[in-house]
Amino acid sequence: MTIYFLGGSAGTFVSGLFWQHYGWAGVVGVGVAFTVASLFVNCFQPSKCFPNKQSDADHGYLDGCQLIT
Repeated sequence: MTIYFLGGSAGTFVSGLFWQHYGWAGVVGVGVAFTVASLFVNCFQPSKCFPNKQSDADHGYLDGCQLIT
């Protein structure tokens, strides 16, 4: 949760800075840049939890990782 709130406050801070200098175009640019950065992180560092058996997936477990449902 700490990282979640740090990310939110960093996004607010950076958006505020860009609002002062570039207006709405800067805020939108920050939003797009953060979204693309998040997409790259998720694409190039996929989760290490993959189903190894169908029975594990049926019970909500993926290679030792329990799914939160």
